[in-house]
Amino acid sequence: MTSKTVSHLNDAVQHFQSVLDQCPVSHPDHAAALTNLAYARLKGYIRNDLEDIDATTSLFREALALRPQPHPDHPLSLHNLAVALTWRHNKKSTAADIREAAKLYHELLPLCPEGTYLRSIAAGANGVDYVINGCNKLPKDASDEGIHLRRVVLELCPLGHQRRPRTLYALLQSLYTRFTQCGSIDDLDESIKLSREAVSLLSDGHPERDSYLNELALSLQYRFDHQGKPNDLDEAISLYEEALRLRPVGHKTRDSSLGNLGLALIARFNKRGNIDDMTQAISLYREALTLRPPGHPGRDTTLNNLALALQNRYRKLHVIEDLNEAIDRYRESLRLRRHDHPERHLILSNLSASLCSRFMQTRENEDIEEAINLCRESLAALSSLHPDRPSHVSPTLSIEIRASYEAGRMLGSGELIGKLQTSWDDLLDHGDDPFVLSFPPVCDVHPSLTLKAAIVHACDDQDVVLSDFLVDCEIARDTDAGHAQLAAYMTSKMVSHLNIAVQHFQSVLDQCPVSHPDHAAALTNLAYARLKGYIRNNLQDIDITTSLFRDALALRPQPHADHPLSLHNLAVALSWRHNKKSTAADIREAAKLYHELLPLCPEGTYLRSIAAGAYGVDYVIDRCNNLPADASDEGIHLRRVVLKLCPLGHQRRPDALYPLLQSLCTRFTQCGSIDDLDESIKLGREAVSLLSDGHPERDSYLSHLALSLEYRFKHQGKPNDLDEAISLYEEALRLCPVGHKHRDSYLDNLGRALIARFNKRDDIDDMTRAISLLREALTLRPPGHPRRDTTLNNLALALHTRYNEWHVIEDINEAIDRYRESLRLTRHDHPERDATLSNLSASLCSRFMQTRENEDIEEAINLCRESLAALSSLHPSRYFSYIWLQEAYLSRYRILHDPADLSLAVENFRLASGHPTQGLPSRIESALRWVAEAERRQHDSSLEAYQMCFELFDSHVMTRLSIISRREAATAFRGAQSLPVDAASCAIRRDNLRRAVEFVEQGRGQQWSLASRLRTPLEDLKSASPQLAQKLLGINKRLSHAQGSVGSADPATADRAATKYRRLTKQWEAAVAEIRNLQGFS
Repeated sequence: MTSKTVSHLNDAVQHFQSVLDQCPVSHPDHAAALTNLAYARLKGYIRNDLEDIDATTSLFREALALRPQPHPDHPLSLHNLAVALTWRHNKKSTAADIREAAKLYHELLPLCPEGTYLRSIAAGANGVDYVINGCNKLPKDASDEGIHLRRVVLELCPLGHQRRPRTLYALLQSLYTRFTQCGSIDDLDESIKLSREAVSLLSDGHPERDSYLNELALSLQYRFDHQGKPNDLDEAISLYEEALRLRPVGHKTRDSSLGNLGLALIARFNKRGNIDDMTQAISLYREALTLRPPGHPGRDTTLNNLALALQNRYRKLHVIEDLNEAIDRYRESLRLRRHDHPERHLILSNLSASLCSRFMQTRENEDIEEAINLCRESLAALSSLHPDRPSHVSPTLSIEIRASYEAGRMLGSGELIGKLQTSWDDLLDHGDDPFVLSFPPVCDVHPSLTLKAAIVHACDDQDVVLSDFLVDCEIARDTDAGHAQLAAYMTSKMVSHLNIAVQHFQSVLDQCPVSHPDHAAALTNLAYARLKGYIRNNLQDIDITTSLFRDALALRPQPHADHPLSLHNLAVALSWRHNKKSTAADIREAAKLYHELLPLCPEGTYLRSIAAGAYGVDYVIDRCNNLPADASDEGIHLRRVVLKLCPLGHQRRPDALYPLLQSLCTRFTQCGSIDDLDESIKLGREAVSLLSDGHPERDSYLSHLALSLEYRFKHQGKPNDLDEAISLYEEALRLCPVGHKHRDSYLDNLGRALIARFNKRDDIDDMTRAISLLREALTLRPPGHPRRDTTLNNLALALHTRYNEWHVIEDINEAIDRYRESLRLTRHDHPERDATLSNLSASLCSRFMQTRENEDIEEAINLCRESLAALSSLHPSRYFSYIWLQEAYLSRYRILHDPADLSLAVENFRLASGHPTQGLPSRIESALRWVAEAERRQHDSSLEAYQMCFELFDSHVMTRLSIISRREAATAFRGAQSLPVDAASCAIRRDNLRRAVEFVEQGRGQQWSLASRLRTPLEDLKSASPQLAQKLLGINKRLSHAQGSVGSADPATADRAATKYRRLTKQWEAAVAEIRNLQGFS
């Protein structure tokens, strides 16, 4: 907590996990162990050093379950879980978490006396206050559960609490909304009561007082409409007038206040007939109309209300100008209303009434004819909104197509998807000839029926013909009624239809317990209706909907006929929850569901078409590709799942390849597995091949492939990888000319790669060009640029490298200055700060060797120690800190000749050479330098250094495919060929003849291995263990075959061969280890 060093956190978590492992559930300290581990993990999550909060929350939840009331630690466990949920909400915005946290604090606060420490932290800004604020920002929810939550939050805000007005507002809004949906006057009364309190708590100058006044006035006006109490209307008008005064000319919502007050005055005029009310209403609407000019989305409403006011005044005063203007305003409003607008029929009716009034005064036939036509149009519009309206036409035959999207048992009559009416006479006119009835298309499919019609005698006993499925007639009736109401909701968008549909489907579910064969279908119907309401923002709770779909899926495992449909339903619900809440876990799960679903949906099926479309798999692919990079095993598994959803030829395949190759490359940098890097390169090559030369993102893909090749060069030392990386960086740079936003990055990358090649080949052109590129990059990253520190570091590296070649003091001085500036710009928790510390240390060492300034070498040593302290034990960059720390000690030894410095230098040689997550070429180089320095200084570690060289050489050359490439790898290091002789000579000088013989034999063994790795005599082994002999022979044959692709000119083919060879080499070494356990083969 004090140092903020992540290694301390990791150690703490390991200790606490160990304690938990030693405390099973029955142990009296199990809850305490859970709490300690969870608390440490939570601190890491808060500081962004741990990503997983879900496991932490589960640990706190388990601890709470073990400490029920009246356990003395029950309050503490309530608080711990509430804090974890609050932090998860803080970073993931999961509404369910803030709701649960509110309920936990509601239980907690009465258990914490005033003045206690737990009360002080629970009631503070990061506790209850945060939860209150978060709950008040939740979307409006008029469900019973939503209103209960609002009541809980209000109890957390007692009288005098600063957030009580906002909390009152959220509750009164939900109650008011439930009243409009369900009509309970108790909800409206309570909403008014709460609103009065909220208004009383706000000062006259409060910036939100106008909104609270409007909300109270609207509730009073609704109660007047519901109960007719004049006092409610008078009070509403007074409140609207006060709100309007708080919204002077120029206020952004003045037009709404004008409209609200105008409607209330019209209502009072209709009640009392006071012409002053109507005159004021008209004046208000005229002002509102000026604030809603042509093009304003609310202009049609204001036009309609002004026309209504003028029409009402005409009925009182009979001034023809009022009526003419009313008709004109209605016409303009009608032109602005879409034909499918749910209230268009009202304007049609109002305009018709105005025309009738004018006809009675002017006797113009055109007015009455138009009025009749408008009424007919209004009735037609109402018929589309209310299909159950009775018809008074001649008897007809109604034919319906109903369908169940479930392949299994059908619940009810099914959902209505097509309807046709024809007369009985027309039907019977076909005689005995079959005929086809066609229906409107459903999802681009045109359903039809082939029928024959004939007159038959009625059945005497109609009970005999009842179908078996009518036994559950109540369930069937409720299901069909639910489908009818849902269909009406989908066309009319009236929430009342949705609420009734949900009630019917809930009733069906209540009648179908878990053991009922239709339980899964009942779950699905209820969830589907709720999902439609959620999509249209008429229902707020998606979590219950998702749980219903999940329960249905659990009841339909593979190979259930409706398993695919249930997979799709749950995936859609998760996608919509992600769409509105951006919960990463939902989109991950949806991807896995679609991965399971698509193979179960044959091409051409309806389910395949909707699952594979823009609102199914494509949405999931896009959102998964936008998730933050995740190099964990689970994160990479998800990327593989998404890639399988994008087969060859899929337009989103390049976008799916990129996150996977990025994650693999990141995991390589964290864990050092070469297989991850090889796969990343393979995927990078495929992605680049899929992008045309003009593709806007080709430069990014080229750059990432180049970076992966550069990493592999550092790990394995293959020159071809570095050459290819430079070529790719150059192509990316050509795609980003001067002025391109990414040019600075590609200049930086190419400069860094050229430095690496200079270090390998000493071509001065590479270094000169690298410095030129990095200077240009620095001009594109002026002070204040977020990546300036990186370019400063790379330029300093280039200057330092050139100094080492030509020893121009200006180069090393500028390098040190650049490193210092880079370090000042780099945060202390930056993941690459250690590299800058190490590089600055190396530069100070170099200057010390020329200037003999002790301050330089002391600073260099301290910088390396600081770098090591910031890195975990297996971090790959620890290697560089070891290298530069030994260089610092060795530099000081050369000047001061203190043996302690030489010992410290040797220790860091030992650590660098043995660091497991660094590439073998680098470790071999450090081991060879160790040998050279130990020999030069006659140090006791020389034999150990030689032994390290042999071990590293053996591991390195065995990663190569062919005999030739292994020889090239062995001779690529200066002094490698004479290593066995030099090692033996050293041992002889130290009077260690046994080690001398061992070194000679070891050298011969390596040479034999280089020449004939794959030709192992098997005769003796066959007699001792035929199975092992056969196993080794098979591996040898596959190794021989793997060498066949070594000469391939195609880099991708060569990469695949290298990966295969390494895998077989590991198998070969495992087999040899088994053989050595046999008697006589050790």
